[in-house]
Amino acid sequence: SFLVFYSPASFSFTLKELYEVSLQNSEAIRVKKLDVEIARKTHSQVFSAILPTLSLSSTKTIREASSSAGAFGETEQTNSSIELSQTLFKGGAEYFSLPASRQSIKVSELNLKAYEIQYYDDLSSKFFNTLKLRQEINIIQRQINNLLQQVTTLKNRARIGKNRQTDVLAAQTQLARTVAESSQIKLQLQLAENDLRQYCALNNISELIDNNTVDSLKINSAWEQKILKSPNIEALEVQIEISDDQLAVARSSFLPSLKLDGNYYLQRSGILKDSDWDITLSAEWNLFNGGYDQAEKKKKLYEKNQYELKLSQLRRQKQIEFESTLTNFQQNIEIVKQLDHAVQLSKKNYEQHKKDMNQGLVNQLDVLRVLQDYLQTERTYNQYYFTTKYTWHKLKALAGETL
Repeated sequence: SFLVFYSPASFSFTLKELYEVSLQNSEAIRVKKLDVEIARKTHSQVFSAILPTLSLSSTKTIREASSSAGAFGETEQTNSSIELSQTLFKGGAEYFSLPASRQSIKVSELNLKAYEIQYYDDLSSKFFNTLKLRQEINIIQRQINNLLQQVTTLKNRARIGKNRQTDVLAAQTQLARTVAESSQIKLQLQLAENDLRQYCALNNISELIDNNTVDSLKINSAWEQKILKSPNIEALEVQIEISDDQLAVARSSFLPSLKLDGNYYLQRSGILKDSDWDITLSAEWNLFNGGYDQAEKKKKLYEKNQYELKLSQLRRQKQIEFESTLTNFQQNIEIVKQLDHAVQLSKKNYEQHKKDMNQGLVNQLDVLRVLQDYLQTERTYNQYYFTTKYTWHKLKALAGETL
């Protein structure tokens, strides 16, 4: 087994395209799909237990001759027969096991769906984090370019005595600090891109496309009702039903079992060689086996109680998580609007300071400070912008939806 990377003709992806490709590539998702197939085969095995078994057997016995052994002491005995065996009753266990195994298929399918939704949530987080870092690199590079220009201007002005050498040093210090910060963000971006490629099993993702604006992200009124019908909640509900059947199977061990065996002899030796067939009806009632059956019944009851507690906890957790995420989304929407306005004002302030500097009303250090404020505000806006987008997709995932 080895990792196969998907190499599409185009390396540009929207979130939807990336998700669709990832579903095909992800080994973890393929494992979940195999779990479904295993559950189906397990159901087939359980079903086979209530059907009769048919077998062909043949034995040949050679023994030392003995005059006192009678008909059973023949030197050679050959027996060949077709054997049919049917369990008629096992306390009802065979009938309760069948719906339990059928429901196990549904649990596997729901677990697969839940994993695909969680995969979508994780992918959305990685997708928008990478976009955020790429945009942040663009912003900080603009800041570096502006600082380089400012340093050059200050050096020229310092030569003719219009600025102090300390002004040049202050600008160079800010430039060096910004370049170092840029290197740090580039490293974060490299790690984020590698993580995204590994998660999607792709060789290259050159461009990530997201044309949706924050204003276009609307909350579906049905999402809050859907969270209590998410696949992982449904899987626990079905698991409780399975526990009821498993508890019935455990109780069936206290009842007797009945089995029918039939043989048709193709060849037979000894005094019964003229008898072509026989039928045996066997009944067995296990009266005591050291308390194993009682312990098994209690264990299945406790397992059911565990699933009920997990279901209660998951419902509460999903409700709280949805409400918390919804509140964050609504607050972030307002913050993005406010920061967007702040970016516009900061840009105007920076442009006005450049005009005032040319007229001698402010100095270069004032312009540098305003530039720093402007680009820092833009970076903060960028962070909230992509965080808000991811939060919306998380709400969608909590409601059990994907793209």
